[in-house]
Amino acid sequence: MTAGRPRKPTELKRLLGNPGREKLPDRNKVIMLPQLTHQPPAHLTKVQKEKWSELRRLAPWIAVTDESLLTSLIEKMSRQKQLSKELKKANFVLYTDKGYAYANPLFGM
Repeated sequence: MTAGRPRKPTELKRLLGNPGREKLPDRNKVIMLPQLTHQPPAHLTKVQKEKWSELRRLAPWIAVTDESLLTSLIEKMSRQKQLSKELKKANFVLYTDKGYAYANPLFGM
């Protein structure tokens, strides 16, 4: 990895007018991936489907090749929220039958 700021995407350079006058790839040689336009997967919960729609609205460039990653992200976000709620109800520190303290396993999840 190189140090410093990450490079601006080519699409953003084209949109902003390429102020650095950097040579950009020819548009005819660039493969455009189709955007993800269909509805959320049926197995998602209602809340997860709402999050899917929100992310699609905020990030319209998400391509069909990103569908599984987007689905996985939404499921993990939902699981993390659920674990956080569970942890707020429980103690952060638990004790063995002999009195030794240990971190609640939910904390590591």
